[in-house]
Amino acid sequence: MFRQMLEYKQLWRGGVVLAVNPRYTSQTCPQCGWVSKLNRVQQALFSCATCTYMSHADVNSAQNILALGQRERLNAFALRT
Repeated sequence: MFRQMLEYKQLWRGGVVLAVNPRYTSQTCPQCGWVSKLNRVQQALFSCATCTYMSHADVNSAQNILALGQRERLNAFALRT
């Protein structure tokens, strides 16, 4: 239901909804790309075990999901040209 409403609203605004696989987005460092369970030492804190980048866990996941969506959109555009 939520996704249908979101897609309807985006269509009305002229936008697009891209669904991405959220797997490992909470364990991936947006700075260096390192994926590890060790990056989540606390529930609300993301701390990269490799490059020491730190962020709120939800913000970190959101950044990774946004990057995945942008990458998918660029790949879809590249296939058309």
